[in-house]
Amino acid sequence: MSLIRIHHDRCNQDHICVQECPAAVFQVGEDGFPTSNPESEARCISCGHCASVCPKAALEWSGHDPLQLEPVTDFGSDPSRVITALKSRRTVRKFTQETVSLEEIGQILDTARYSPSASNLRPLKLVHLHGRQAMKKVGELTAEGIRDLPVYHTFSKKWYEGTDLITRGASSAIVTYAEESAPWGREDSAIAITYAEIAAHALGLGSCWGGLVVRASRINSELPRYLGLKENETITGALFLGYPEVEFYRLPPRRQPDTRRIS
Repeated sequence: MSLIRIHHDRCNQDHICVQECPAAVFQVGEDGFPTSNPESEARCISCGHCASVCPKAALEWSGHDPLQLEPVTDFGSDPSRVITALKSRRTVRKFTQETVSLEEIGQILDTARYSPSASNLRPLKLVHLHGRQAMKKVGELTAEGIRDLPVYHTFSKKWYEGTDLITRGASSAIVTYAEESAPWGREDSAIAITYAEIAAHALGLGSCWGGLVVRASRINSELPRYLGLKENETITGALFLGYPEVEFYRLPPRRQPDTRRIS
């Protein structure tokens, strides 16, 4: 069965799918309609770009009826709101004791799955830690893993003294992992976590990257084992989530990047 089906009754033969497909799957047939074959379809990376870009919903891909796909909406008359949301995101290092709801976590995870992935390989897998019991266990295993590292041992020392500078009192976390052989696992992870933290910000939640968890997982094998990882899998990122204890009122200054323009 063909991977792709063109609905001729909807297609206006604008050939946008032919021009936009990143893997050059489509050609223009003798009848003027886009066409593909098993050889060209073998190059398909399953990104769905073709179905997304077709204005007439004429292209069915991998059994996905385009009429059933969620439509794209624009940013409205004020795109600066999106830019403001990006600029106003802050790293939160102090959370309330209120637990993030599973519904909110679901919205964050749903957003993260739309993050770009190199060649659409999507190697990432996720673990959601829910509640302080699980968070404390991860904090404990992280403190154990970094206790002998220069600089980072301070975080471990504070943990054992009763001050949580590792999970920061967050009620939830999302941990990303992938097979060690995944060529872009860490890059895909960074993008997905960025999507997740922006989604959290939009929901009024705070977030903090858990770099210490990643670092500790390379030393303390009990940490990835607790999270259910296989021997050939590695933790690529972590994001702590919760309700911020403080509110931010202004954007702090940031240096202009060293930018060169070549024409």
